[in-house]
Amino acid sequence: MSRALVGLAVCGALACGDTAVPSGGGDGAAPDAARDTAALDATAPDRGDGARGDGTLPVDAASDPGGPDRAPDRSGPAPGPECTGNASACRLHSDCCTCIGLGPGESPPACHIQTCFADACTTLGVQDAACAAGRCVAGFTCDPAQVACDALPPPCPPGQVASVRNGCWGSCVPARECLSVGSCAACAAGDLCVGFSALRRPQYSCVPAPPACGGDATCSCFGPTVCTGIFRTCSPGPAPAAVTCSCIAC
Repeated sequence: MSRALVGLAVCGALACGDTAVPSGGGDGAAPDAARDTAALDATAPDRGDGARGDGTLPVDAASDPGGPDRAPDRSGPAPGPECTGNASACRLHSDCCTCIGLGPGESPPACHIQTCFADACTTLGVQDAACAAGRCVAGFTCDPAQVACDALPPPCPPGQVASVRNGCWGSCVPARECLSVGSCAACAAGDLCVGFSALRRPQYSCVPAPPACGGDATCSCFGPTVCTGIFRTCSPGPAPAAVTCSCIAC
């Protein structure tokens, strides 16, 4: 599957200095089976906090949330899921620029910052990759229903959403890297929104449109890439979601 990755440029907030961190550090598989349905479980552990007290990204990250120069090559002859219900095929990549989940054979985007006090995933409190909507992601908790504090979320640039940490708001993070988001409004322009119908309430994921589908964001092409595991039943919409994945046995 091909998707552009929104970089988390955290170095500005971390006061990059003399303590060196390898730019490619943090890769590792996620063995935790509890991630199997984390994208749809409102009780999934919180993962995602920021280094800045106001919960916002540095100015350079907010002004450049990502682009072709940060997009690993995910093109292929046909669309398909990177993972199917668990993160065993995923690995977490962290450097001074980004904290992202990578699928099999996928290379991380380039980072031109070689030294920083802490890598991005350490700063954001992420330890393992996760599988959400058939894709390997960093697994930030972004479900606003889990916020219990009396505070407003931080303003986030397009394509990013406020994460949730310990029952309150955390940093702005890429909506694509979240376990789930509160609504399709969180998705970046051009991304597709996937709805998940479960017993509790609908949840949503933001997914880059697969180039192999050629604009066919229907169950016939797009559906098999995102409706996996126990949520393998695909149905159209309802808008603004492109498709909805359902679990008939839940």
